[in-house]
Amino acid sequence: MMKQMAVDDATMDDPLLPHLWSIKGALDKLDLWKKQNEEKQEEERNVYELVSQCIQSFKHHPLYRNDIRFLKIWLLYMDLSGDHAAVFNEIQLLNICLDKALLYESYALLLEAMGLMSQANAVYQSGISRNAQPFGRLNNAHQSFLHRMHTIVAACQQLPNMDGENGYVNPWSISVIKNLLQKMNAQLSKYQGYHATSKSYSGK
Repeated sequence: MMKQMAVDDATMDDPLLPHLWSIKGALDKLDLWKKQNEEKQEEERNVYELVSQCIQSFKHHPLYRNDIRFLKIWLLYMDLSGDHAAVFNEIQLLNICLDKALLYESYALLLEAMGLMSQANAVYQSGISRNAQPFGRLNNAHQSFLHRMHTIVAACQQLPNMDGENGYVNPWSISVIKNLLQKMNAQLSKYQGYHATSKSYSGK
């Protein structure tokens, strides 16, 4: 009885909490289905619906505008969405955690994984210009990104096959970048916020 009263008090003070519990439960169930190699489309839809409902319920709530937990829900929504750029733009319009380094690092890594290097660099620069915290971590992530890009350019110069006009290698071609990113996937996956995805980027 006392435990239930404590739970009720917690949810009254923090109405986001029940949504977080529901989403966590759905994610745990989805992970179990993946491990068992069973059909998981229904579970993925369930996660998406719970995440969407949570965002619609609290996206205008001032209490959660700077709540890192709510930002993580948005990032999950971004990963599940077919239009990552639209989600990022909505986050900015609603001023959701714009001072959090996690926002820029996560989105930049997603763009990088899709081979969209210029956009990824712009996202890092946006976070740095806003002095997103922890700043040192974001700056280090950006420097690591620039180092990886330098590695890509250097590797492209050594490729024997030419895919540009007049026999020149285009270091920013999709085929070249994807090939090199596949080799670097183990390094990329070490960064918090990175999620591999096969979804195409809309470019909007």
